[in-house]
Amino acid sequence: MDRVTREDLLALLERGAVRLVEALPDDAFAAEHIPGARNVPGQLSAEALPAFEGSRVAVAVGRPT
Repeated sequence: MDRVTREDLLALLERGAVRLVEALPDDAFAAEHIPGARNVPGQLSAEALPAFEGSRVAVAVGRPT
């Protein structure tokens, strides 16, 4: 797993190089999230992965600040 800075993540998103997944409670995601992100509330698990097949995925964990 590679870690990237917020700035690097935003650059990757702008280029369409990754799809962003956030693992936030629904209320937190509705209140604030990174534009273009898809939320997978609760624990991110292997069952969620088929939805992203063929994509590079970046996962943001934790509440936005």
